[in-house]
Amino acid sequence: MGKGVIAAIVGVVALVLLACCIGGFFIANRDDDDPTSSTTTSETTTESTTESTTETSEPTSETTTESTTETSEPTSETSSSSSAAAGSLPEEFDGWQRGTTSSSGGQDTAVYRKGSDTISVVVGEGVKPADFEAIWDNPKKVGDYNCGELSSTTQCAGETGGTTYLITSASGSSASEVSKILGEFLKAV
Repeated sequence: MGKGVIAAIVGVVALVLLACCIGGFFIANRDDDDPTSSTTTSETTTESTTESTTETSEPTSETTTESTTETSEPTSETSSSSSAAAGSLPEEFDGWQRGTTSSSGGQDTAVYRKGSDTISVVVGEGVKPADFEAIWDNPKKVGDYNCGELSSTTQCAGETGGTTYLITSASGSSASEVSKILGEFLKAV
């Protein structure tokens, strides 16, 4: 696995963590008059196609007209700070609630919250958990998972069903704590 792919994954993780920290700062410091308010967006798409065909047979004076109308059903998508990238990512596991999700460059990412703790999850195709050891400080094996430190974060990577999942914690969690979170996450996938 090339260092460029790993560096791209690390870059995405760092951006997700930065976005989480900034978002958490604004959420913690906002002045809410209504503590029960929430933001929900709804998007409706309606598409219809009309096709008409007229066929005329030259030797005779008969004309055949055929008309076809196709209408697709309206689709509705409701989002609560998440996007379509969450297809294979569980809504909740072991008390962790999924927040924002994104998909970029073929990689899905999600942020999960449990109380005041936040983790990010990156779904990687074509990368093995051991590949991350090349960029980690202090790489180690914790149980079945590969863990290490990167820029004041603790990361653990594991694999299930041929897909690799990288969990990053910036809250000072130890490798064994992040490894336990990864184990619970992989059970829920």
